[in-house]
Amino acid sequence: MGVLVDRRRVLVRIRRSAAPLIALVAPAGYGKSYIAQRIAREDPHWAIIDANLTPDANAFAQALAAVPILAAGAASDLPSLVAAWHDCPEPISLILENLENATDPGVLSAVSGLVRSRPAVGKLIMCARRALAIELSDLAAPHLIATLRADDLRFDHTEMAQLFAETDADATALFRASRFTEGWPVVALYLQRIMQEGAFDPQLDTVPDALLTELYDYVDAQIIGKLPAPALRALIAAAGWSDLTDGEIEAAYGEPGAIADLVRIHQLARPGAQERVELHPLVRRTVAQRHGRQLTAALRSLAERFVADERFARGAESYLMADDIGAAADCAEQVEGGFLTLVGMPPSDGGYSADAARLATNPEIRLAILSARRLIEPSRDLPREALAVLESTRGETAELDAAALGVAALALLDAGRCDEATALIEAVPPGEGAPANGPGLVLLTARLALFGHLGRFEDGMRLWQPLRRHIHGNPVWLSQLLRFEVQAARARARWEVEHEALERMVSLARNGRAVPMIGLALAEAVFGSWLAGEDALFATYRASLVALVERYDIPALLRFTLAASGRAPRVDRSDAPLWDARAFLIAAADAQDGALAARYVQAAVEAADISSGAMMKVLVRIAAAEKFGSARGRLREALALCDAIESGPLRDSVAALSEHGDVRGMLAPLVNRLRHRASIVVAAEDAPLLISLADGTVSRGDERIDVSEGVLALLLALAVEGQAVTRDRLVDRLWPDLQDESAYNALKMCVHRTRQQLASPGAVVVSRGGYALAPEIEVDLRRLQRTLERVRRDTLPPDEMPQLEATFGSLVRGRPAAFSDWEWFEPVEQTLEAATHEVGAFIAARALREGDDVRALGIAQVLTKLDPLNENARQIAINAHIAANDRSAAILEYRAYKALLRSELDVEPSTDLKRLLEAETVPA
Repeated sequence: MGVLVDRRRVLVRIRRSAAPLIALVAPAGYGKSYIAQRIAREDPHWAIIDANLTPDANAFAQALAAVPILAAGAASDLPSLVAAWHDCPEPISLILENLENATDPGVLSAVSGLVRSRPAVGKLIMCARRALAIELSDLAAPHLIATLRADDLRFDHTEMAQLFAETDADATALFRASRFTEGWPVVALYLQRIMQEGAFDPQLDTVPDALLTELYDYVDAQIIGKLPAPALRALIAAAGWSDLTDGEIEAAYGEPGAIADLVRIHQLARPGAQERVELHPLVRRTVAQRHGRQLTAALRSLAERFVADERFARGAESYLMADDIGAAADCAEQVEGGFLTLVGMPPSDGGYSADAARLATNPEIRLAILSARRLIEPSRDLPREALAVLESTRGETAELDAAALGVAALALLDAGRCDEATALIEAVPPGEGAPANGPGLVLLTARLALFGHLGRFEDGMRLWQPLRRHIHGNPVWLSQLLRFEVQAARARARWEVEHEALERMVSLARNGRAVPMIGLALAEAVFGSWLAGEDALFATYRASLVALVERYDIPALLRFTLAASGRAPRVDRSDAPLWDARAFLIAAADAQDGALAARYVQAAVEAADISSGAMMKVLVRIAAAEKFGSARGRLREALALCDAIESGPLRDSVAALSEHGDVRGMLAPLVNRLRHRASIVVAAEDAPLLISLADGTVSRGDERIDVSEGVLALLLALAVEGQAVTRDRLVDRLWPDLQDESAYNALKMCVHRTRQQLASPGAVVVSRGGYALAPEIEVDLRRLQRTLERVRRDTLPPDEMPQLEATFGSLVRGRPAAFSDWEWFEPVEQTLEAATHEVGAFIAARALREGDDVRALGIAQVLTKLDPLNENARQIAINAHIAANDRSAAILEYRAYKALLRSELDVEPSTDLKRLLEAETVPA
């Protein structure tokens, strides 16, 4: 082990602690003896005393007497030897091995004496496979004790990479090896050996049981076989599946404290979320291989206890894991929603039952198993079976028909068979009346998933919004329903709403306890925050996803997890097209080597095209435009694809990139990542922030700042008020479709994002009165109002005309299309439209006075296009034609305006306009 893996990390930690008392407590195979000897050999005197060879105090004394420096000048009795240990004048280390077997009171007393009598330059290193029988903190101060347990002694990622460096293991194989071994040194070394021998191909997903026989024997003999009976029973029960709580196990198949002993004393279990009990993967497989009968008996005992307590859902789950499909079905029939309570469980190591006859007679359970296999098995393998179940169950009950249809459609979408999923879903139109709960959630989930996949967000929201407040049922399905809200908010560039939906999606998935669905929710959060450029949230979600995938096997999310954590995903056949496309997109953005980035982009395009997800196909083509030479063609493809997606912000962002090369809008963070640029603006010194209501932009000095639509909406909502705005008023304006708590959370996130994107922590001021812009932030409307006062008095100095021309240009360009959806902005819009005509008329009048009739006519045409019925614009045009001595053009302008008024409003032009044509000169 010393040659293959450098344990410097652990050794340095022990040395830095400078503790004279070192306890290494971990199950067999964690390298305790190796670490102890590496530390002890640093001293000129060291020795090992093995508790297996010292069953009583006399034997222990003899072992101490065999240490030369202790025996010299000391009697051979135990007290004298302990005294010699205390008085040892030279550096010495004493290793006490296998202390879990030190049960004799005399030996324990001797060990306690050694702890109390430690020499000034000596170390006592104690090694045990379970918690020590003596409490060290009763014998010495905490700062004198360094205790390292299994989690401290396990190989970390660096050590695992070092161990497998000479094998053919790539990043994917190394990740799988780390998950299977969890850094258990003896297991990792064994796996490395069979890889080097060529007995195991690193490209394989799992290690076959036939190759693990020696490890099963080792774990059974050295660990499981040495457990006391209560702990052994608890371990076997916990090995059935990872969704049992310690209370459930102990109540049905153990005794109080057994799980706590497994966790604290034996370190064979760990506490999971929601009081669940988790075991090492190899321990779980060893129990299944070597204690199969006891495992089945334990699961049946648990199931019977659940049924006795009328907890039928839990009973059904336990029976299913015990492979008793009939009993599971009987329990499921007594639960509202039936098989829905079973969906999303990862299969046991032996897989679900292959008894087709029993499954055929229980279609609900068969559907539950199919749903549970989503994200666990390759997506291409499930549609055929799902369609077969759909066909075989058709017509039994309306609920079963709906559920089978939903499961089949989801399986088809996962595999990229979108046309078939569309045909299935559209053959059954949405029902009217009460919302779909219970089994109906499955079909609703599939229908919304299809809308999201196709980019038909308006259709999806029309279906979902009337139902969302009335839907209830299994949280596993509710979390998947919220995924549509996430996708819709993402397409609309409403990150604050997307984040709120993601938080609820993750929370519901965790409540549902289905590991694959928790992974799905976390992965969606990781991708959403990455795409939005929210680096802090991305890191937080990523850490949770990596921890989950490191602990559980979710193959569909493996590539994505590797890419998100900065490791190289393997490029080969796609098992989950959508998630693989996202994985390769992230990998391409991270890749520093151009050739590698191009390879990842090509893989992303291929996977996205297989998945046929509309928005994903756009994103990968943006990446291809950045990483390949054919940028213009790829951008045209992306723009054409936007036609099928109900997302104005997406189209606007692609169009800006395609037509002008501008990196703005919702794709700015993505393009910045692809170009390896920071997404956060660095504040320019002494440059004021300006919020322009005229064209919906934010700038600092001469530099435009690209902000998200949600941030822009908040800034404008604060800018139009000019004073503090209450929280309730803001959320009513910006998020009227969200419930109170969700809207308040969206506001908090939006304020955070505003400060981040403006690189100004004080940009938004929060007080008891509400929210306001910082006083130093300028708003163009206030400038414009001051300018208009001088325009009306015709006192604007000539040197300010260029700025007024620029203001007019901004006003003419108009506001982004999204502004038209904000009812609260309508009064401001009316003010801006009136200002546009007033400023335009003033500039045109000056142009005419200066003899520039071309400029005046251009302004008139712009104003006429904005409002064809505006008489001032027509008056400017007529004056410009007359100034150019083109009376016929002026007459045509008048006649066209007259005809338009008659057809639209049934009125005539004013007499003043008619007199212009009769005048001999152009009025001043």
